[in-house]
Amino acid sequence: MERSSNMRGIIPTELAKLLVSFESIVDTLSAKTADLEEDSSKLSEAQKIAKLGNWELRGGAKAMWCSDEMYSILNLNKIPNEIGGAEELISYTYSDFLGKFSDADRTLL
Repeated sequence: MERSSNMRGIIPTELAKLLVSFESIVDTLSAKTADLEEDSSKLSEAQKIAKLGNWELRGGAKAMWCSDEMYSILNLNKIPNEIGGAEELISYTYSDFLGKFSDADRTLL
């Protein structure tokens, strides 16, 4: 990120302090985001090795989110969502998900 340090000489002291604070917040958030991305990558790798996945319902039972390994386990294809074509949210419903299991296993779920 390009810093505006060349402007600090012409802006009021209070704004300069705010700018420094804002830059510090941005740097902290960038570092935290990188840490989360690394942790997410490690979790995905661990799930792949262990053949485990996770999922959650979103919007009532209208949509679900599944980890990459869950797609693999259930032999599901990723469906790009409407927002920017990202493949993290899927439009499978809970009923679609339950359809992948036997009657006995559905009762457990």
